[in-house]
Amino acid sequence: MSTRKNWGTRDPNTSLFHKTIIRRYTDNLPSVVRLICNEDILNYLGPTYISEQSRKCCGGRVKERYQMNSFLYTLVQRRREFELLSAIDSNNTLLGFIVCQLGECKMLDVWSVRLICVKKTTKMSSLLLLGAMMYAIKEKGGKFAVLELSGGYSNIQGFISYSKMGFIKNLSLYNYRPREYECFYDPANLPMYVSLEHLTQQNIVELVAGLKELRLTAKQDDTGLFERYQQTHIHPRKVLEYWNADYRSKIRRLPREIVLHPQYYTYE
Repeated sequence: MSTRKNWGTRDPNTSLFHKTIIRRYTDNLPSVVRLICNEDILNYLGPTYISEQSRKCCGGRVKERYQMNSFLYTLVQRRREFELLSAIDSNNTLLGFIVCQLGECKMLDVWSVRLICVKKTTKMSSLLLLGAMMYAIKEKGGKFAVLELSGGYSNIQGFISYSKMGFIKNLSLYNYRPREYECFYDPANLPMYVSLEHLTQQNIVELVAGLKELRLTAKQDDTGLFERYQQTHIHPRKVLEYWNADYRSKIRRLPREIVLHPQYYTYE
């Protein structure tokens, strides 16, 4: 079955980001940020202002057409498979947003992160938006969620943030050869997923608030990057620098035929 089906128009009463669900989520968090569901953001910000502020949130890291299409699908066409959650402060300034998509993969009942952006100048963490998505999916009975980490491990801050919420690498989500769950195309990015079966909604809130920490096994994070971050709590970029230095040292000690022929490596 194709994932490019006609989903129809979004019903506010059955949407992922339902007001009641998001209100219950934020009631459990010590945050002054307001989370606004889907087209309700138009009651606070005009379309032109949203366009300008969203560009500031993404800071040029996202192609403008891709970004504008996300708002077209959520705010104008109000397509059922696309949902938007926006974060604003008391002055109605847009601090960040997340756009989720249903059925991007062959798994038609799975939500993915299409786009998430947060202003660098704000203290708000992207975990607030990511946690809201996970909380809502859990409320709806979903078992897991997927995303694509832009830039892969070079986007170390994104990798650390997603790892904090339990997302781990899953190369079976690539489209580079026939897969059961194929959905992502760019090998420069890192496909990740999180299982929600063993996380409660309270667990998700505690992870967002920093009250609890997840521990990943060596199999879940074969780079050891997240473990090093948890042990040292140094800046994520320093974690990547140390890892790169250690990697270069190991490469120098490998037999020449392995260095020159990457098929010796196991990537999954």
